[in-house]
Amino acid sequence: MNLTPEQIKAFDEQGYVFFPNCFAEEEVAVLRSEADKIFRSNRQEVWREKSGAPRTASPPTPITRPSG
Repeated sequence: MNLTPEQIKAFDEQGYVFFPNCFAEEEVAVLRSEADKIFRSNRQEVWREKSGAPRTASPPTPITRPSG
């Protein structure tokens, strides 16, 4: 995918690019459902606000092997 100059400018200024209608309604429903399951889980990858509300979910840190 190639971004337009306007999209690149928006990313530089706002830190994200909005793609309306990028996913079908069915795909959005699946993503929302899975995100809800992740945020309801009690895993260390789910960062929470002091209130307990989920804020961010990140993948676990991959295990790396020393080189050599």
